[in-house]
Amino acid sequence: MTQHRKVDTGKWIQECLELYEKTVEHFSGKRQDPGRLEQALAGAKAKGQVGPKELQLIEESSDFPYPQWWREHSNQFGEPLALPERLDSREEKENAVSTLQERVKHIEVVSIILRFLFPEEFGIMSPPVTNLLNLVSLRSHEEQYLRYLSVLEDFRQHYGLERIADVDMALWVAAHRDLTGYGALSEEMHRDEHFQKVRLKNMVEGLGRHWERTERARLTLAEVLLEQDHVLAALVAARCFESWVKEKAREKRITTYRRGRKGELHDLVQKLEKQTSDVPPSVSLDELRKYRISAVHHFEPPISKNDARKLVTGVQELSGE
Repeated sequence: MTQHRKVDTGKWIQECLELYEKTVEHFSGKRQDPGRLEQALAGAKAKGQVGPKELQLIEESSDFPYPQWWREHSNQFGEPLALPERLDSREEKENAVSTLQERVKHIEVVSIILRFLFPEEFGIMSPPVTNLLNLVSLRSHEEQYLRYLSVLEDFRQHYGLERIADVDMALWVAAHRDLTGYGALSEEMHRDEHFQKVRLKNMVEGLGRHWERTERARLTLAEVLLEQDHVLAALVAARCFESWVKEKAREKRITTYRRGRKGELHDLVQKLEKQTSDVPPSVSLDELRKYRISAVHHFEPPISKNDARKLVTGVQELSGE
């Protein structure tokens, strides 16, 4: 069995952070220093307010590539807004985000303002990074941004970075890894168990919001999994097959003396093949039973991709899918 080396925790994300300015220059054509913009906005941070002047600094700064296709908000911002004195709780962060969002109406611009005023607590929410993290859309832009910040905070603590903005910058580089010529960083990132666990959790969270928790939904999942992980697809289909057999046996009042013991499924399949007309001619319950055994009990070697596909499609036919 192939053994993958354990990645030094945080090495890839630390290196991505170090590559931030170089990567931004690669895409924008200009050398930039976000720290200078943070310093330029230090007065507004000290006063606890933001207004047209601060937005204009961001929009015109040579140290941040404010996208040309975004509308400039400084000339329509109105009177300065007061921001919370403390931002070390979710409630205070939510207040700051919602206050700015109500005025600006653009969550990415809100995230930019807060990132340069409070880099310890905020980062920029951009499509490349949210896509990298598999974050799904939530009910409101504010909720989406706060969810994003919670993921960044998890990474900040886990990898030992100082600020939320540092995590954001490192992930921005990681999201553009294929274009920066640093393949080794990409490989280390994909072997990082914590990073992949968070990405998978986000993806499953998105799936779970509309998950039916039915055999039909599980079979759809099995079909989708076939190309990515046929062993896992077969396990899901095996569960659906067993559920179908037992449900059909209850309908037909078919029983076995080995109920709840080894061999029960074998007995039910044998009786069902003789007593029910609900099985399509193209499907053999006994063959599906054997595929199920291979999927559930034979780990070395695991079920083949071809047999896994036969199990999934066979159970789909049984279920009328």
